[in-house]
Amino acid sequence: MLKKAVLTLFATLTLLTGQPAKAYDIDTHFYATSMMLIWGGIKPDVAFELATYAQWIDESKWSTPMDFEPVFGTRKRRLFHFPSNFYSEKLELGDMNRIYEILNVKGETDLTLNYNDSNHSVNYGWMDGVRPNNPFAYELIMIGMKRGNKMLVGAGLHVLMDSFGHSDFPAILGHASAGHVPDRPYLYVEKYKDMTRSVFKVITMLRKLLPPEALNPQFKSANSTKSHLDMTADELVESFWQNEKIERAITRDILRSPEYTKAATGLILDALVRDGSIRDTQAIKQILNRNELFNKGLNTREIFKILILEHLNNSFAKNSEIFNIERMTKNILEGVAAGQILSRKLVAELGGPDKVADFVAREIVRNHVPEPIDKDNPFVFEQENSLRQFEMMIRINQWKEIIHEHTGRWVKFDAKKLMELIKKSISGGMRTLFDQDMKAAEEILTVRWGERVKWWWEMARYLVYDWLANTEIRIAKIEGKVLPKVSLYARDGAHVNAHPDNIAAQSTEIFNQYVGENKVRPILSAELAHKLELAGQARRLQLCSKLYLH
Repeated sequence: MLKKAVLTLFATLTLLTGQPAKAYDIDTHFYATSMMLIWGGIKPDVAFELATYAQWIDESKWSTPMDFEPVFGTRKRRLFHFPSNFYSEKLELGDMNRIYEILNVKGETDLTLNYNDSNHSVNYGWMDGVRPNNPFAYELIMIGMKRGNKMLVGAGLHVLMDSFGHSDFPAILGHASAGHVPDRPYLYVEKYKDMTRSVFKVITMLRKLLPPEALNPQFKSANSTKSHLDMTADELVESFWQNEKIERAITRDILRSPEYTKAATGLILDALVRDGSIRDTQAIKQILNRNELFNKGLNTREIFKILILEHLNNSFAKNSEIFNIERMTKNILEGVAAGQILSRKLVAELGGPDKVADFVAREIVRNHVPEPIDKDNPFVFEQENSLRQFEMMIRINQWKEIIHEHTGRWVKFDAKKLMELIKKSISGGMRTLFDQDMKAAEEILTVRWGERVKWWWEMARYLVYDWLANTEIRIAKIEGKVLPKVSLYARDGAHVNAHPDNIAAQSTEIFNQYVGENKVRPILSAELAHKLELAGQARRLQLCSKLYLH
């Protein structure tokens, strides 16, 4: 009984101490990563190869964060998406101060506790909180550099990015409580900029592990005075953010853009027609033609608030009404004014026109567009609907255009699940944009089948060794002895805690020393760089042939 109570206490405290965080999606992990690598003076085909591995972490079942299987689910999130150290400690049940210190300062429990009846203590496993740029975030990158493995280096870029995006977020549940809010870069611009700074620092180090055939000394952006290959990490960051299109792709609030809000408004109005909450269906076209409504930078909820306020004013003035107010109050106000006409007196009793309009607008859009996270609304659960897919399409297309401008190439990552969702769910104006998107996407990029086999092996080994090392540590704590196998597993790569060598990925001086001592190895040969370039040429020739034949 006591053991169950302790377990419940730890589980409850853990969930309550989880904080909202910020994460990234395919627009960052593949497209922006490709652009940063290219911006750093790496040839496009090599950049696409590394960025493909960075995105593949989210695609592969061996590394996806969406696995809630008890043994490896949290482990995948900790190793690949929420990089943090693992610790084990013996706690006396009466030492609540230490328990609260661990939960509130150190991070989160992994809910694996071992109760000792003889001395009423708990052997407690826990992870420190995810922190931007923390040493464990470089674990996979450094393993890849030591082995000369481009796959692990590319995958490691994803982990490093997520140390910023997932800061203060628990690995146990991920960002389930925040919906897709963490995926949106424009909500946390300064954090995103810090992330690019760390990535560019790694890129300048990667250049030392690449052959000349993989580098592009000719690349120079319009606002640059020298080749990007000769730039430092700080210079690359500065020039990257000085590019207006890049800065806009990161900072523009898609959910307030005219193309998104008009599509969202049209979709919600159609739903209201089917629900019987709109009386005048001809008015829908008039609303969608009001460009001034969509060009103000308003979000969908704010637009509907304006429409509801206009409706209330028209209702009071006995003018024509768009909404079936009796139906709407019955469905939305849940009995507060059901069956009653919203007279001036009733509206005043409900808090006034502004409050009523705000409440009704919020309820109308709730199941269609994302809600903001704030102190009054700390949890958001978004649906994977057509508007979510439309938003992603807009975000992706921004980066595709930037890559095309700097390389002359249209590329698309082969995220089949995403593309199927988009094609299945969108219609009307959104369908037109999708068709244009498919025509523009010339080169389809993904992990080749031979590489996928290697990926399965690398990720499985990484996960299993981490599990074995954690298990050995817990056994050692319980039995009061240290087992020699722990260091063996840690040396092989799946570290329980960050390896001391990881500091090299944060220090140019130490990294250069490692290069001189051959502690890190080239991740690409001249021959393979040439093959990647030839493969890119073959893709473009094949697509040109298809276009010519059609």
